[in-house]
Amino acid sequence: MFVFCFACHIECRPQPLGMESGTILNKQISASSYATHQEPWKGRLNHRTIWTPNQEVGNQYLDITFRPSVKLITGVAMQGHSSKWWWVETYRIKYQLGSTQWMAYKENGIDKVKFVLTA
Repeated sequence: MFVFCFACHIECRPQPLGMESGTILNKQISASSYATHQEPWKGRLNHRTIWTPNQEVGNQYLDITFRPSVKLITGVAMQGHSSKWWWVETYRIKYQLGSTQWMAYKENGIDKVKFVLTA
């Protein structure tokens, strides 16, 4: 899986945060698990490498630490494996603001689950 995030800074002109360019450093990317030679930092958009969880079960995740802190995420782009039939079918976005408790992204008070269209 590859992840690409956009954010608004001062005047809300969405700009990439650095998952593709490498501005987000490898050490800022961790995961629930990963397969041999498919570390979390390899889950970058438009790269030849991939992150793959070590288990084929739900609740696998990438954890991206944004520095400096980001005020508003305005978009997320995901990409499946370029030469295999591997992709994410659903995902949730959770965030943490200086605490240890994760909060789900919600719309109208309901956890928002993103469904990715598959071929």
